[in-house]
Amino acid sequence: MTKWKWIFACVFICSLVLFFAPIPAGPGGSWGLDKIVHLGIFAALLFSGFIAFRNSRAPLLFALLLYGPLVEVLQRYVFTYRSFDYRDMLFDFSGLAAGYLIYRAGKSQL
Repeated sequence: MTKWKWIFACVFICSLVLFFAPIPAGPGGSWGLDKIVHLGIFAALLFSGFIAFRNSRAPLLFALLLYGPLVEVLQRYVFTYRSFDYRDMLFDFSGLAAGYLIYRAGKSQL
């Protein structure tokens, strides 16, 4: 497994822990640290995934586009100690856009 595949796997595992652990909402209400975490995790997933899976970028993007809504649905119906929030999905998708922009900006140096 390449270094970037390990990084992607670690970020994905971190996302599972952060999105599904029974952690109460932190200070700052619904626009606090939680939104920054969603944006950062999805940016890191896309960035590391685009490097790790150079020949499978379209399927990876499709999977990440589904992962955000899936997290929210699971939080609502399975992990009921968490809550469904449309704004989380907005920040997930914003994170994907940010990850893509960071990837494009640094592509020549990778």
